[in-house]
Amino acid sequence: MNIRDITNNDIQQILRLNEESVYYLSPLNAQKLSKLITQAKYHKLIVIGDKVVAFILAFDRDADYDSPNYQWFKTRYNSFLYIDRIVVSSEYRRMGLADSIYNDIIDFANNCHYEYLTCEINILPPNPGSIQFHDKHKFVEVGTQWLYNKEKQVSLRERKIIRENN
Repeated sequence: MNIRDITNNDIQQILRLNEESVYYLSPLNAQKLSKLITQAKYHKLIVIGDKVVAFILAFDRDADYDSPNYQWFKTRYNSFLYIDRIVVSSEYRRMGLADSIYNDIIDFANNCHYEYLTCEINILPPNPGSIQFHDKHKFVEVGTQWLYNKEKQVSLRERKIIRENN
């Protein structure tokens, strides 16, 4: 297993992973994904062998990103890193990969002196696995919002970054 930065060579494999979980995410095409990678402060993936099996994109308050969930945090927080999406391939779930990449992003947020790590989780349609995962990683709900003419509701969550040795 290798955690590394995303490159343009990874685009097609990332699009495939995103499509696998599009029920919980928004759709992506190559152009939009390239723009998101450019805007992301943190863009990593996990490779096993030569296969991309997980990825994560996160943005700080300086991003030019129109996501309503990102904008919710941007209007309320001065120092945050917003996890826009994390995807682990269905055949590699429950193997600790999401834990590994979250430990990495928590270290990154700490080293970059962000005050909060933030995200959203679907309440409707429900995503109980994500709720359980984020609870385990000490994310607490700080708000909710409805999206897409009340077709989707999200739990907006934060995790305070504890700075060690800083």
